[in-house]
Amino acid sequence: MTSILRAFEIIRTLWEVRSAGPSEIASLLGISKSTAHVYLHSLQSTGYVINDGGKYRLSYQFLTMGSRLKYRSRIFQVSKEEIRALADETGELVTLLIEESAEAILLHQETGSRALELGTYPGMTLPIHTHAAGKVFLAYMEESRTRAIITEESLERQTEATIVDAQTLQAEVEQIRTDGFAFDWDQQVQGMGVIAVPIVVDGVLRAVLGIACPTGRLRDETYRTELRRKLQEKVDSVTIKYRYGA
Repeated sequence: MTSILRAFEIIRTLWEVRSAGPSEIASLLGISKSTAHVYLHSLQSTGYVINDGGKYRLSYQFLTMGSRLKYRSRIFQVSKEEIRALADETGELVTLLIEESAEAILLHQETGSRALELGTYPGMTLPIHTHAAGKVFLAYMEESRTRAIITEESLERQTEATIVDAQTLQAEVEQIRTDGFAFDWDQQVQGMGVIAVPIVVDGVLRAVLGIACPTGRLRDETYRTELRRKLQEKVDSVTIKYRYGA
């Protein structure tokens, strides 16, 4: 393993365990204590790792970098006002997601007056097959990549309703491609429904705008239709802003 890969492995480990000393890192990664100490000391010198009484933790430099990355995103800048407005109009949790490396990444969210409290946060990654927004990404990426993800990635079950059969998921993705939107419930979190619409600009999928709400509300076809209409209105506005400038 190269030095760079090892350093990132240590960073990821510190993220998972919150803080650890050289001995703990060495044990977790199967390396010597002296090697762990060298890497931790080097990471500390960058400012991205803090030595807190002999325990090492990630510094808030990661928050600084992540926040800058988000605010430099054009899709975030042109959609943030529409997302806030949609949360106010519906009272629900409104999310903006992007896709990288076959994972859906929550870029931004706004909560309405009756929104579900899910503990989600910007930067959170979600398995792409477990919710409507992720399936929109599968529907709008190149078909060869979609097939590869569905057949080669491990389709892990999040709830009893999660689709883990590749053939069933492929059929649903094809239907989403035809319909132009997606909805489901109880597949990522029991009791949560999601409805999502793609943001496509000049033939390129830029992001997915979604609403998460209680399953009972989303099962109501009239309400679901209303949410889809509101989502599409905001997506149309975002698309114009993205193409021609906010």
